[in-house]
Amino acid sequence: MGGEVSILKMIRTTLGSDLSSITRVDLKAGYFSHLVDTGASPTAEKFESPFQETTCCAAVVSSEEPLIITGLELNDCIPQWSMMKAEGLRAYLGVPIYVNDRIVGALEAICREPRVWSETDLEHIMKFAVLVESLMPDEEIEVRVPKLKLVN
Repeated sequence: MGGEVSILKMIRTTLGSDLSSITRVDLKAGYFSHLVDTGASPTAEKFESPFQETTCCAAVVSSEEPLIITGLELNDCIPQWSMMKAEGLRAYLGVPIYVNDRIVGALEAICREPRVWSETDLEHIMKFAVLVESLMPDEEIEVRVPKLKLVN
């Protein structure tokens, strides 16, 4: 876990985000496991939450593509980002994490204020995702992700 925490700290520093997260998904058990660095303490917080289709990390895992949100307005009625709105978060950059060509989660940078993510930001987080993938065991369980129906 030490290597993952270091990567999360590098993401926050490099991208200037308020928090960074490695989110792993286990659909068979129905939960996400999160490792989140906010910079508030020397260690990252680890916790689990139920799998919810209305989260940004679920959208990244389902689409198997990066998700970029630049300025979520708190009065926007977009149900799939309800968790971000509840936490007062406004900008999100997330990319898939793969092991053995199978998606196992998302690597995320999140800001409390609107943020226009650059192409360089996307390139950086994708390189960090490769580092995270290199730390994961090869025997990862296959994850089967249902396609989500996102409401606009």
